[in-house]
Amino acid sequence: MSPEYPTMERKVRTAYERAVRGDGGKDYLLDAVRDLVRDLKKTGEPPERVLITIKSLCGMPLAPFAGHYARFANPDATRSISETVIGAAIEEYFSRPTLDGAVRI
Repeated sequence: MSPEYPTMERKVRTAYERAVRGDGGKDYLLDAVRDLVRDLKKTGEPPERVLITIKSLCGMPLAPFAGHYARFANPDATRSISETVIGAAIEEYFSRPTLDGAVRI
């Protein structure tokens, strides 16, 4: 990729920051995360390292804290952007590509 284009990591970081501020689309963020996950998986990174990379890029704590569990106490609570990102990363990592190149879970 040319130096004029952001790296996948920068794209994830920037998309996450914009989504948190409310001026970026969630779909753009999830696409950036999925692209990075596919790339990391192709290079042989285990799922744990992929999640650490994603969390680090987004400034998330590596270990969950009590606030993350409040959602389970209140089932009507919406998922945070962080939870959505981590969920998308896990789904992408463990999805199976089909013969036509599409991804199937």
